[in-house]
Amino acid sequence: MPHKGFEPMKISFFVLLIMLAKLVSANAQVYPYPPSFYPQRPAKITIHIATGILTAYGRGNKSGGFSIQEKSAGKINWFYIGSPMKINGSIVWCGHPGTQTHAAVACTDWPANVRLGTTQVKVSFWKTTRNGERIDVSDQIDSIVAPTPPPTACPTNVPGSTPNPHPTQSICTGGSS
Repeated sequence: MPHKGFEPMKISFFVLLIMLAKLVSANAQVYPYPPSFYPQRPAKITIHIATGILTAYGRGNKSGGFSIQEKSAGKINWFYIGSPMKINGSIVWCGHPGTQTHAAVACTDWPANVRLGTTQVKVSFWKTTRNGERIDVSDQIDSIVAPTPPPTACPTNVPGSTPNPHPTQSICTGGSS
């Protein structure tokens, strides 16, 4: 005649299952999943400016960051990404824009004229703390486009042209271009 209660093997399984649930619960309290960190710019905060070459950029589900390398000192500055992140005035959600050797991942909104490792940028940022550590947070990157200098002399190979008497102005006379 079969036994009508729990069999010893089933009881052991349930005890093991309960112990495993308690272990997972205890670890969840000791190692909490960190909250998302994409801070919004505070209303009354001092905004700082840094310039350099954009060297790295990445964002995930919980946080993101980027770095620039200062042109003069070669120092690398790291910034957390704020929300919403704007590059050249447009909101960008791109996670990994790619480099010259690696393709971008889901980045249809990344500006075509901004390239990691080559683009000179101006970063607007504020200072704050996270977990007691001083950090810099940015929600605005603007590419710095070097202005094209005006020509200082007329082309010498244009028939009928005369040299520019004012080298700081782009005035050429005669000839056709």
